[in-house]
Amino acid sequence: MTNDNNQPNDNNQPKKNDDMPKRKKLSTKSKIFLSLHIIFMILTFLGGILLFTHTLDNAGMAVCSMVMCLAFGSLYNSSKNSK
Repeated sequence: MTNDNNQPNDNNQPKKNDDMPKRKKLSTKSKIFLSLHIIFMILTFLGGILLFTHTLDNAGMAVCSMVMCLAFGSLYNSSKNSK
């Protein structure tokens, strides 16, 4: 393929590593908050499934784990953005 100037088109060429944006390393505190956020998210869905199948009588497990999931999610975002 050529452009209007009869020069080859380099759109399908792979990018070099120098062109890629650098990813910041997460601190240990951010990694802990992220892992706890994921764990409580899984527990929230598990509690919802158990509630839906009438294994649990009330939604306490799902609600408590959802609150913890939201708390650790906001802590993760604030610790990630504080750098």
